[in-house]
Amino acid sequence: GLGKVRVETPGSFQDLASVVAVSDQYCTVEEYIEAKYDLHVFKIGSNYKALMRKSLTGNWKTNVGQSILEEVPVQDKHKGWIDQVSQMFGGLALCSLEAVVAKDGKEYIIEVNDCAMGLLGESQEEDRRNIAEVVIKEMELRCNPPVVLPPKP
Repeated sequence: GLGKVRVETPGSFQDLASVVAVSDQYCTVEEYIEAKYDLHVFKIGSNYKALMRKSLTGNWKTNVGQSILEEVPVQDKHKGWIDQVSQMFGGLALCSLEAVVAKDGKEYIIEVNDCAMGLLGESQEEDRRNIAEVVIKEMELRCNPPVVLPPKP
């Protein structure tokens, strides 16, 4: 939600472009999608989770104002998406994606994350435990300490 502006007219776009031009920064422009809800899909080791976030306030930014967050079943299509994200980056054990589901039901992936994913919902503590288990398992696999033999008498 931060750093995003909804521009509805060509004149408003020109106004915003002039502000960006004097800021010595850049911006990206994308088509606005009238969203029913956001969908967040997580992969933590072999665990998958999907959460749907709907705005209660009618704000076009579903992460601003009041919203309802509901865990929903992970569809095979979404599991396939997050597995592809994992594979694209070398087989990530921890990753997530965010999609916007439009009013017409079409889904648009708008963000992918590695382990820097934001945890959501009531199961955050369980997610943290699962993340810790994945990390510990990987460390035990890759970080074997050298075996120290007792000195010979």
